[in-house]
Parts: sequence; structure tokens; C-alpha cells
Amino acid sequence: MNRGTAEVTNCRQSGFTLVEVLVSIAIMMLIAPLAIEGVRTGLETWNRLEARADVMDRARTAQRVIRKQISEALPVKVDTAAAEGAVFFHGRRADVEFVANLPGHVSGGGLFHNRIQSAVVGNEKVLLLSFWPFNRVDGDESDIQRIVLGKGVESVEIGYFGAMSLRTRADWHDHWDNQVYLPQRVRFRVLREDNRYPIWSELIVPVYASSQQR
Repeated sequence: MNRGTAEVTNCRQSGFTLVEVLVSIAIMMLIAPLAIEGVRTGLETWNRLEARADVMDRARTAQRVIRKQISEALPVKVDTAAAEGAVFFHGRRADVEFVANLPGHVSGGGLFHNRIQSAVVGNEKVLLLSFWPFNRVDGDESDIQRIVLGKGVESVEIGYFGAMSLRTRADWHDHWDNQVYLPQRVRFRVLREDNRYPIWSELIVPVYASSQQR
């Protein structure tokens, strides 16, 4: 073998032929879309998991707020045309109003009128907590504060457990109004905008002061 032939052979052994390069490029062109699709799918999965975790975190926070306020509802007596000596607790299927204390770092603390309901804020349906001083003058809404507890809410279904009178057994009711006692428990079921599936599982909250009234 002469020197020229040896040099050509060495070049072929140390490098790639044109055919090998073209084959490699073709393989990379086939693999690249699959790799990109895999990355995109991974990112979409991550984003879905992150969004779900965020929704669950907001739901847990909302449940903590509802549980705290409802459980600490107070049997404040008010005389109304419908019932003398009734407690201030207006429970309906779609909203509930009651009196509870707020901590000192929130609006100075004290007795507050609380309302939990589904409402429209901007263009979005939400689960809303509104509260204001219990002794405020009717018609003055300057001191009403609102907290959005959940978004994407179509409706809220609320139930009330207790005995309507001393002669009846405790049971679930879709309203609790003008009663001399607080309900023993309050149940929340928050529905999505499609009005089919609950945003969270049923939340049942005991009313602590109810057991002290009887």
C-alpha cells in the first residue's frame, strides 16, 4: 500500500462518510419532534398539577375560614316581628348570615355581621364572605369588607341540622330563620360553574354555642 492510499484509509477510519452523516441527520429529524412533544407534554402535565395544587390550597384556606367563622357563631338575641327572642341567624339554601367575633387585628375585632354566599365579582362567580360591625347603622355600607373564598363557583348549597322546636327531632333543613336556637351543624356544598360537581367534598361544621343553649 502506497502512502496516498494509507492517508485516504486513515481519513475514512477517523471520520464519517457522507452517507453516515445524512443517515444521522435523518434520524435526528425523526427523533426531534418526539422529543419536543415529550417536553411539551411534560410541561402541560406539570402546569396541570401546579394548577390543581393551587386550587386545592385555596379550597383548604376557604374551608378553614368558613369552619372558624361558622363554628364561632354566637346566639345574639334580637326581637323581630316574626319571633321574640330569636337568635340572629338567617340560614337559607344559598346564603347564611350570622354573628361572630373577629380577632383584634381584623378591623379592631368585636362582634361582626357575617354573610357567606355565592356572588358575582367583576365578571366572575365566586364564593364570598362579607362582614361588617354588627351594630352599624342600616344603609351604611362604607365599612363592609369582602373576602373571595373561591372562584369558578356556580352556586352554594347550605343545609342546617338541628331541632326547630323542643317537640321535634333534630334533622337537616334547607333554612334556619327566626329560631330561638342556633343550628347544631351547618353543611356546605359548593358547586362548579357547570353546576354538576362539587369544588370540594361536603364541609360540615359544628356550631359550638348551640350545645350551650339547651
